[in-house]
Amino acid sequence: MKNIKFYAPAIGWGIFVFILSTLPGKDFPKLPDWSDLLSVDKMIHTLFYGILSALILRGWFLSTKNDVTSKRRVYTFGVLVAVFCSGFGWFIEWFQDNYCEDRLFELLDGLANTIGACVGTFLVIVFNRKG
Repeated sequence: MKNIKFYAPAIGWGIFVFILSTLPGKDFPKLPDWSDLLSVDKMIHTLFYGILSALILRGWFLSTKNDVTSKRRVYTFGVLVAVFCSGFGWFIEWFQDNYCEDRLFELLDGLANTIGACVGTFLVIVFNRKG
């Protein structure tokens, strides 16, 4: 990382997501339990991890704006970001199950986190194409 200031929003957002994810389940309003990927809860998971991956990529693009960056390097870093954010989401699911009051590991939440990380990465790469 060339300049940490470009990553500050991503770091702050990651901390925010972690804090929200580790609060006791009883502190959140009850959302309709539709138990599918189109529920409000799953959309929130998708949005949060999409934002996280987008902020990390934004920091990388800003920190490398004067460098010649090949498409291959952009795609490789994008895959790494998507994998990292997805892994962070799965880690939080595990952490909730083992260390948080009234929170459980939910497979569909982990899947929504992964979808969000991939979509966020894809959108940032598409909208940051040069030429």
